[in-house]
Amino acid sequence: MRWVNFVQQLFVACLSFGLCFGLHEDQAGVNDWFRQHIGSPALVEYSNDGNIAYSLSHETNSLSAVSADTGEFRWRRFIGISDSTRSNDLQFESLQVLDKAFRHVSKAVASVITVHTLKIDLGTKVQTVSAWDGADGALVWDAEVDPDAGTFSKSIFFAVGKAAPNKIKANRVVAVLTSKQLILFSGSSGKRLWRWQADESKTGSEVVWTDMWVEYTNEETIIRVIGKGENNLFVAALSVSDMKPISILLVENAGKPKGSPIHLRSGKRELAGFVNVNNSLTLYDVEKSAVYNHPLPKTLSDLMTANEDFNLKNVAFNSGASSYFTITSENDNTGECSQSTNAYFEVANNGKTVNSLSENFAAAAVTSFRLSPKKEQNGRSGTQYLVGVIQDCTKLEVKQLSVLGHMKSTLEVPDKENRGMIAAVFTVETQEAIRVLVKFDDGSIICVKVEPNEEALVEWEREEALAAVVGIPVSVEMPILSANDTSTNELLDLFNEGNSAALVAARLYSQALGALDTLKGLGENVWNLAKLVVETKGQWLVKAYRGELGASGYTDFEKSNFGFMHVIIMLTSHGKIFALESETGDILWTHYDPSLSNAKAKLFVTRPRVSGTLQPEVLVLSNTGESASYNGLTGALVSKESVPANGRIIEMMPVSFLQKEDEHMERAVVLVLVDDLSVHIVPKNLQSAFATAEVTTGKLTDQLRVFTVDPEQERIVGYGIISMGADLKATELWSMTVPNTYTIVAVGTHPNDPVNSPARHVGGGSVMIKHINPHLAAVAAVSEESATLLVSLIDTVTGKVVERFVHKNCVGPVNIVHFENNVIYTASHVTYQRTEVFAVSIYEGTVLEKYEMNLWTGVPETVGADDSASSFEVKTEKLIVSQRGFFMPHRVRTLAVSKTRQGITERAVLAGLETGGVVSIDRRFLDPRRPIGTPTKQEAEEGLIAYFGEIPVIPQKIITYLNEVQNIDTILTIPTNLESTCLVLIVGIDMFYARLQPSLGFDLLAEEFNYALLIMLTLGLCIGVWFMSRALRQKRLAKKWK
Repeated sequence: MRWVNFVQQLFVACLSFGLCFGLHEDQAGVNDWFRQHIGSPALVEYSNDGNIAYSLSHETNSLSAVSADTGEFRWRRFIGISDSTRSNDLQFESLQVLDKAFRHVSKAVASVITVHTLKIDLGTKVQTVSAWDGADGALVWDAEVDPDAGTFSKSIFFAVGKAAPNKIKANRVVAVLTSKQLILFSGSSGKRLWRWQADESKTGSEVVWTDMWVEYTNEETIIRVIGKGENNLFVAALSVSDMKPISILLVENAGKPKGSPIHLRSGKRELAGFVNVNNSLTLYDVEKSAVYNHPLPKTLSDLMTANEDFNLKNVAFNSGASSYFTITSENDNTGECSQSTNAYFEVANNGKTVNSLSENFAAAAVTSFRLSPKKEQNGRSGTQYLVGVIQDCTKLEVKQLSVLGHMKSTLEVPDKENRGMIAAVFTVETQEAIRVLVKFDDGSIICVKVEPNEEALVEWEREEALAAVVGIPVSVEMPILSANDTSTNELLDLFNEGNSAALVAARLYSQALGALDTLKGLGENVWNLAKLVVETKGQWLVKAYRGELGASGYTDFEKSNFGFMHVIIMLTSHGKIFALESETGDILWTHYDPSLSNAKAKLFVTRPRVSGTLQPEVLVLSNTGESASYNGLTGALVSKESVPANGRIIEMMPVSFLQKEDEHMERAVVLVLVDDLSVHIVPKNLQSAFATAEVTTGKLTDQLRVFTVDPEQERIVGYGIISMGADLKATELWSMTVPNTYTIVAVGTHPNDPVNSPARHVGGGSVMIKHINPHLAAVAAVSEESATLLVSLIDTVTGKVVERFVHKNCVGPVNIVHFENNVIYTASHVTYQRTEVFAVSIYEGTVLEKYEMNLWTGVPETVGADDSASSFEVKTEKLIVSQRGFFMPHRVRTLAVSKTRQGITERAVLAGLETGGVVSIDRRFLDPRRPIGTPTKQEAEEGLIAYFGEIPVIPQKIITYLNEVQNIDTILTIPTNLESTCLVLIVGIDMFYARLQPSLGFDLLAEEFNYALLIMLTLGLCIGVWFMSRALRQKRLAKKWK
């Protein structure tokens, strides 16, 4: 029976070969999503072909590029600040894209020019000119402008030489005009070529230069600069070829400028235009030395006469046969669009004619269609259009500026309540259409496409308010998807709040539902697989055998059952609330409230999940005196009420103490402390019930202790709550003030998460009892004078200082994370320029020896068997506090800790790095009991590793992979129904989401598990067993016949 042995060996070989391929495949990043933002733009310019939009944003302090066709993110580069932190001291002055005539220059020349002003120490301002490669955002060069050059006026990029615009190899120059100087830089290297400053002895007074332009003659390249003195207009001519001034002309008969002079062009005439003190428009023809005065519309002139403080600024638009400009009040950036005054004008007939285009636009731009030669009509290369926003900032209009008539296309702002008013418009013209980038007050931007004789259409949109998330996001659980949603969610309540038996029953029942759904679909799946094998002529089996089939992923039911599906809610600085679906990052709902844009607001989850017929709720509480509750799943407004303005939020408590109010069992209330020490409950309808609530040990308010931190007075205060009927009053119990030179920079409170074990096994079988005090807070204060960090561990019930640590040469920023009996905090070391990491563990003074705990002795009282903690308990032995210092090579921006449902999984500390990554640090590296030198036998038995100062950043532990989340502010961790898994959301300018398994997936099969190969192996094994059994029976039968 050689063939039988051959079949046996072949079967074993095939089985081994299949196992070598493995049942898993690399699915790194499959369950993650990454969202990149550019921020709400301050300036926008388009590439020459109109395919890329470049923007400068103060929210992200960056230059970014997105596709003008789809809005897809291309690249982003931070400007002005080396560590990419946000600052209000950065001002973007100019953004320019290389002109079409320069597209064929050497690659060494950048295609994007930016100018920014950065305020540094002692109020000094530094202006920097930067050149960037428009393709990938690489910095080509940057150069600084002299500090005494004055404020920025304008920058241009041009070629030098005879008929230079038509010469590909002409020298390129960047000219920067400030109020006092003109500076020329080399376009290829950034080297400063020339600096010119007018001689006050020749001008008679100090001149403020405001605008410039380039003129080409047969002999040289000339820059003309215009500015205003105390009573006159000045025009200067400078030779770029010879690097010397030609003339400075005082225009005596032009009148006294009231606004800043600007450059205009009408036909071939170069004009200087400004508003004079008589509230009329003055145009000066530079070539003819002619002055033209044009009256302004009566409404605008009367407004200027009545308001002496009416500040004007003149902004020039496209130049061509006609020039267009606007006269705009200075308050047009306040966000109150209807309060802005804007008038738009056309300069024609060599400056002799000025036409008023519109008086009711709040913001506008003039652009034109660049028609191809085949589409030219009547010898014109294009038609001018005015793209504007009507005065109430709710509609976008496009008007054709033509003697043949006016083409009007109006687009009403979609979702006006959810976007706010239009804040700005930016246009680009192509051969086929006009694209308009519209920015709204809520931080969102949309791209509108306008074609001739067609209605305006929205091509794409971006929610850039998400680049400025404030506070800490919150999450609510989505209901479990099942055929019997009601029973499933009722069992989920048991799973979250019930005892151990209810927990197990709920888990088994939910798994039974999943198994039932799987069996129902088994027949359909087998039929589909059979069809797939036939259609692919057996190739599917080969791919399945090799493990080449991609993982289909968990079904929505499985994700829901595992607790992966949450709604993550966050608030932005624009006052817009976003709700994202955790697994995909899709926006489920938004709500825009302008009153929240300048307010200090916080989010609270008052009902975390569906409870019976009640939906999850989220509370938004601001210092403006308003609170609003929203349905966490749909965003519908549930209730809105007023609260004391500028109240301090002191506590958030569940409403489980209201035994008679079953409908409130799953809710929580927020306690707000006012300056007169009165305490208010949000929502108000629970104020009376809260004041009279009873608990097992007496009246609730008699035992409630809260504390506040006043950063202005550098004071920490503990309060008790007294109920006087339905009213609540706070009474001060203790207070603590940090030293005079110190400033409170961070406070870390205990999250009161589940703790699996209240003790820790140490070497030799002994047990150390963890000191788990939910009232313990870590308060960090920094003295900039002495470069000292002071960290105090305070019992917030009694005000007792449990321990205090002083760290020399350490300053902020300070990050604190507190969990179980551990406190981890970071600071910056002044001398070594690195991040110092300090780990603290607190244990009870009693150490239980090996045989001190057994079946007969019971649980010692020090363990806290009744699941409670008392700050007033008299300790017979001093606490054991262990502390150890480490360091990291990267700067740490924030800290967090993994969180699971029952606290069984080993905790991992998550550190958000300045580089944009988040590293998961094993708790063993942050154990303050790590021994110096080789661990002893007992220390090795405990799992301690030898002390080494540096905490390694292991690449495999970076949960963001190669994605860089810039300016990480918050790391949100969310427990799931699987003990091994928690969800992590990293929020900064960008967002990253992932599932984290600190102790690996010990309670489930991996999502990429190759079920097809498992089924094939199982079926193959069954067939092989049946075949071998049959062969064995035949062999035995044949042997008996011999």
